[in-house]
Amino acid sequence: MLYLLAVQQRSNKVVSIFVLLIFLTASAGAGTIVPGSMSVGGITDPNRFICLAWGAVIGAIAFVLLLRGGFDALRQATLLAGVPFALIAIFMRYALYRGFRRTSANHWTGKKENLRRSNQRASQPRTSASTQTDRTYRTPAST
Repeated sequence: MLYLLAVQQRSNKVVSIFVLLIFLTASAGAGTIVPGSMSVGGITDPNRFICLAWGAVIGAIAFVLLLRGGFDALRQATLLAGVPFALIAIFMRYALYRGFRRTSANHWTGKKENLRRSNQRASQPRTSASTQTDRTYRTPAST
């Protein structure tokens, strides 16, 4: 009975290590593709050499941080790098809130005619200047 329990614990450790390696590999792949595509002008599939170079740079930074300050330095650098993204996320949430609030205010406060007009304008086909009526673009007749 104890043997089965020991085998089960060992297999759980092996499975958890395997899942952790898959997660880290996928995260590292995405973490190199994004800066690689940004550095070549937005191409969605950057060259493998560029992704490898970014992976080497990111790995070297993590290695130096681990050597100099251990996990505390790595944790502090990660938090410091995440601050700009957190600020952007806060502003995006505020903009989303304002948009929802403006839409619900138009919907519930009797301003439905504004919504109807905007829906009617959106459903009408767009016309170019050459196909519109002459009364809009009428020039004075030469005499």
